Amino acid sequence: MMKRSYLHSALTKRVLASLLCTGVLSAWGGLAAEAAPTPAGYREESIGGATWYVYESDLSDVIYGQPGDHIQLGDGTTAVTISSPKVYGGYAEGNAAVSGSAVTIKPNVTTNSDAFIYGGYTEAGTASDNSATMEGGTVEVLIGGESYNGDAENNTVTVKGGTVTGDIYGSYSENGKASDGTVTIISGEMGDARAYGSYSKEGSASGGKVVINGGKLN
Repeated sequence: MMKRSYLHSALTKRVLASLLCTGVLSAWGGLAAEAAPTPAGYREESIGGATWYVYESDLSDVIYGQPGDHIQLGDGTTAVTISSPKVYGGYAEGNAAVSGSAVTIKPNVTTNSDAFIYGGYTEAGTASDNSATMEGGTVEVLIGGESYNGDAENNTVTVKGGTVTGDIYGSYSENGKASDGTVTIISGEMGDARAYGSYSKEGSASGGKVVINGGKLN
């Protein structure tokens, strides 16, 4: 089993510095409120009353959504390779919260087999009501919502296809509380994956739920 590391330092600093230079980051250090997801190359589509940013061309960059954004990889029919090492449906720095963000990986998408997928991520704020849905591809870790130093609550993961080689977390916190996370496995292959509804490495975890309705489990 892999040894997980959430030290975003070197990669994150390089990426954020690049975004600052291009004006995507605000001068005081946060992701600018008016900014769209980065990188560009998506199209907007209304799905279920929400705006989704759909990436359907080959891509290798880290994908950063704003808090509340919905990111979709692929259109479900066209073959596409998205080899991003990390995908954030919503990303927030410092104590900013991330809520209501989502990532969906559609069928016919070839993904980075070492990828970490986050419905929502925040450094020290609250991560709540975020979701990650997988219908195809292969990833290492799938997380509904994470707060590294804060609390994560009511986040969900749904696996409908594809392969997860590492671990699956509904709500995850490194140093805070994780609560009321849900992982639902309907289909797909889990490899050596372990599933946790709620998980905190150094804090407390409660109210987690894992529902297995199908899929291939090792």
